[in-house]
Order: sequence, then structure tokens, then C-alpha cells
Amino acid sequence: MKMGIVNMKFSEMLREARKKINFSQKSLADRLGLKPPTISKYENGVAFPSPEVLTALCELFHWDMAQTFQV
Repeated sequence: MKMGIVNMKFSEMLREARKKINFSQKSLADRLGLKPPTISKYENGVAFPSPEVLTALCELFHWDMAQTFQV
């Protein structure tokens, strides 16, 4: 499934949003019930979050999933 990000890759968008709220990768991972290396993989484009994690990220960062990911 192709998910188009408006003007930015998901990995870059996640990193920018995390830094904007002054979260470390560890604090974001703790908030989501994940391990810090998982956040690193998302931010480096190595992995993409599950639908459940993606939903939690959208809630945390106040992203509208339909608009953000053009679904």
C-alpha cells in the first residue's frame, strides 16, 4: 500500500513532531509502549508503525490521518 506524505516522508515528519514536543526517542517509546530502537527504525525509514501505533501517533501529535496520509 502506498501512503503519500504531503511534502515530507513519514520518518522526517515523525522526527520533527517528536522534537517539537521535546520528547526523546526513549520518552516517545515509553509513551507508546515500545522500545527506543523501534522509534529509531521509524525515524530512519527502516520500519513503519502498525495501524495501532500509527493511530496513537496521530492522537499524540494531533495529526488527521486521512489528510496526513492521503488515505
